[in-house]
Amino acid sequence: MKGFIFVPKPDDFLMKDRNLENYYNWVTGMKNAPYTDVIEGRYVARPVSESIPMEINKKETYYKVEKGTDINLAVHAISKAFYNSYDIAFFLSADTDYIKVYEILKGIGKITVVVGVKGQNVNSIRPIVDNTIILEEDFFDKCKREIAVKH
Repeated sequence: MKGFIFVPKPDDFLMKDRNLENYYNWVTGMKNAPYTDVIEGRYVARPVSESIPMEINKKETYYKVEKGTDINLAVHAISKAFYNSYDIAFFLSADTDYIKVYEILKGIGKITVVVGVKGQNVNSIRPIVDNTIILEEDFFDKCKREIAVKH
């Protein structure tokens, strides 16, 4: 089994946000995991106003725009399917933007499964894909790392 992780790379300004930098470094560290490819898009900061300079600690001064991540996922899913590189595609996103991708994959005979989290509405996706899986809180509880407490 092979996994593809699609992640936006923060621009230089957004890399000043330690939480975002840590998340990005953790995800891209998955490049070292066996059978895993990390495909990067971009995260770009834009000012909310030309008269107000962006400050990383003042989220009200900027907003983030994700570029390329969705198209990377769509292109990889369809091109890998075309070359018969997989039988089943699991999408860990219940984003309805991918409905056309699901339709194309199903049309060429690929099994498509959408994985969402409890509370997400997947009703518009269900008729288009082969299956949906909803992850609940207990699933995520099993994934948490124990944090050692120093005494």
